[in-house]
Amino acid sequence: MRDVKAKFVSLAIVALAIPLAACVPGQRSALVVDHAKQEVRLSGVVQKTDAPRMNDFGSHFSALLGCKGGKVDEYFVFLLDAWTPEVYKGLLELGARPRATFGSGGTVQHAGQSLNLVDQGYMQGDPLLIYIEWDTLNGTMRRAYEDFFIEKIVVDGKEVEKPWTPHFILHGSGILNDTRTGCVACTHDCPGGIVANNQFPLKTPIPVLKANWDLLPAPGTRVTVVLRPVPSAPPRTEGELSPTSPPPKSGSTQ
Repeated sequence: MRDVKAKFVSLAIVALAIPLAACVPGQRSALVVDHAKQEVRLSGVVQKTDAPRMNDFGSHFSALLGCKGGKVDEYFVFLLDAWTPEVYKGLLELGARPRATFGSGGTVQHAGQSLNLVDQGYMQGDPLLIYIEWDTLNGTMRRAYEDFFIEKIVVDGKEVEKPWTPHFILHGSGILNDTRTGCVACTHDCPGGIVANNQFPLKTPIPVLKANWDLLPAPGTRVTVVLRPVPSAPPRTEGELSPTSPPPKSGSTQ
């Protein structure tokens, strides 16, 4: 695990050297790091496919929000123009930090086990909120990302439909594993993306969800996905943390 953590820290620092998406005149920028509002803003589009959870309740390993060009594009309700390392770098720039990450071996070892040690059973990192913005005839609309999905759970042996109530954290394991799935915000505690819902232990369970098309913008609608972290470190500008700088200690505010 020590080698995995060391590799992750190294890749996390290198990720800061990846240039952010440039703004093209007359077009939405794929990614904007807004220091004034303390958020990363990502352009994307709403899509509707025949993938699980699009039209009925289901569970699946992939995220519902991710970057185009990955391995599981058809599963994303919100398909982003930026690429995953750029998104991760933007969150690091705002001071967000991961704390517990997992490589592919760790997933196999820990998945499905009830572990007392949080740093072994759950991924951990700075929490963040996710919003969706889009233009309407009445102006710009903004809603919480989780509002667009309904969850089905079993209570006292009966199936119950409820609002989805995830807890999103930054972990960055998809950069460590170089998964190239394109997943940004996973619906469960999965190391394939960079943000996860760590409400439950690793991959146990995978929430049963359905897209709520009564609330979602129509397929094809251009949207802005807003990631607003609660950072544990000061914001940094590009170049402040070089590959030769010592990595920050776990829990450090430096």
